[in-house]
Amino acid sequence: MKASRIKGKATIGVCSPSFPISATEPIRYERGIKYLENKGFQVKNGFLYKKNDFYRSGTIKERAAEFNDLLYDENIQIIMTSIGGNNTNSILPYIDYEYIKKHPKIIIGFSDITALLLAIYAKTGLVTFYGPDIASSFGELPPFVDWTFESFNAFVNGISVPYNYEMPIAWTEEFIDWSEQDRAKKQYSNQWVCVKQGTCQGRLIGGNLNTMEGFFGTEYMPTINKGDILFIEDAEKDAYTIERSFSLLKLAGVFDKVNGII
Repeated sequence: MKASRIKGKATIGVCSPSFPISATEPIRYERGIKYLENKGFQVKNGFLYKKNDFYRSGTIKERAAEFNDLLYDENIQIIMTSIGGNNTNSILPYIDYEYIKKHPKIIIGFSDITALLLAIYAKTGLVTFYGPDIASSFGELPPFVDWTFESFNAFVNGISVPYNYEMPIAWTEEFIDWSEQDRAKKQYSNQWVCVKQGTCQGRLIGGNLNTMEGFFGTEYMPTINKGDILFIEDAEKDAYTIERSFSLLKLAGVFDKVNGII
């Protein structure tokens, strides 16, 4: 099941299913909102906007209710998360999956939002979007934010298939404090690394590996099928954490099933 492509500039509803970024990093967050508004989108914040409950934006029930409220709003075509975090898996039992089946929307985020994206896919069959969020993505400065927007805008407006994904020309790992950043980050020429060459095809599925461990083997985790292409990402993890995560995939037989790994 797929959501309808947007027509013109849509309204984006912003939820915070984990970290309270609009309260902790208002400069970065508001810059992301303004960027999308300058591109012609309307943005509606959920009711947890600027709320802060220690390490999260609200209680488990509040965070789920915020997402559901944006889901019920007929004026919203896209639901985008403010940022990731650590506890999106907590809200999975309280999402209105039956409503999503009848009223599919474009739902987009990344990192800890993997839990929400894969749970919705598992429960409804809706294709979700592993893509940008408000703060870390659209709160960035050019040129990286512009490249992000080009890709985002192409996908939500509907791409033609087959689609050739071009390698980005640059990447960065420079950290600049979000409350102080006033310049573009350093660019490094990009080069993809192929560990094992070959050609494959299959259903693309995956997300943040550390997050998947928080609901792996439950009804909210889609089954990894024979022939799938698994994509995984993570950040700021040490070697022993990565080994543990990869060992989980091996013990679960994932590496014996998939056609490829990104």
